[in-house]
Amino acid sequence: MWARIAATVRETRPNRPAGRHWSRLILAFTAIATIGLLLTENIASEWATSRERARIAHAWAAGGVGRAADEARVAPSARPVQLRSTDGRLLVDAVTLPDGTGYLLAGNLPPLPAGRTYQLWALADTARISVANIGRRVDTVAFDAATNLWGLAITVETATGVTRTEHQPIVVGQVAATSRTP
Repeated sequence: MWARIAATVRETRPNRPAGRHWSRLILAFTAIATIGLLLTENIASEWATSRERARIAHAWAAGGVGRAADEARVAPSARPVQLRSTDGRLLVDAVTLPDGTGYLLAGNLPPLPAGRTYQLWALADTARISVANIGRRVDTVAFDAATNLWGLAITVETATGVTRTEHQPIVVGQVAATSRTP
């Protein structure tokens, strides 16, 4: 009975050319090499991002928020944002990093009267999230925002700020793609 089963298996087994074994080995080796290359690139990217964060933290400790903002602005992963009014007369620059750290830089917004403040909003998906109560004058300000941030906006609010705005932004801008590649 075993002889009959073995004969049946031999008859139904596909006839594979000898070179097919080598092509599978080459395909497997290529897949392993590709995975290795992707892991190496990911590790190198994480290392560069870690160095970038350390450099910005050191700049903050050495010279405050202004110096940290300058370091962030020239970081390879920096994503610039230019906030503009609808008529283009009011401008404020900002920079964000992939980890959600951001810096609002000086602009030409006029000083507000007592009892009012500029408030910075992160635009992520369909949400507006308050990330900074700036004050009556726009100066360099650090903020943390969502990593899926697509834009920033500034409104004028009461001096204490609000958790939800009913006002139209006076300036708004879209986060640009990374400014440079490492």
